[in-house]
Amino acid sequence: MDEKPIALVTGANKGLGKEVARQLGKRGLSVYLGSRNWARGEEAAGQLIAEGLDVVPAQIALQMMKASRHSPGSFNASMAGLTS
Repeated sequence: MDEKPIALVTGANKGLGKEVARQLGKRGLSVYLGSRNWARGEEAAGQLIAEGLDVVPAQIALQMMKASRHSPGSFNASMAGLTS
């Protein structure tokens, strides 16, 4: 069974990040649309879902981003809530 590729796009509730999420979705990826503001992320995800794309809103905590900059490899899928 082939699994669908997954992308996490940060800053994807507007502008370039949103367009990157859109283009990845159009290429068949499942996209986690990351944003710091949950409401804006949900709204942007809803717009892309209405276009027929596989998009899930994901709130990105600034603390996780800071941690990943200071210790390479510390940011992973489980920290982002992408795995159980």
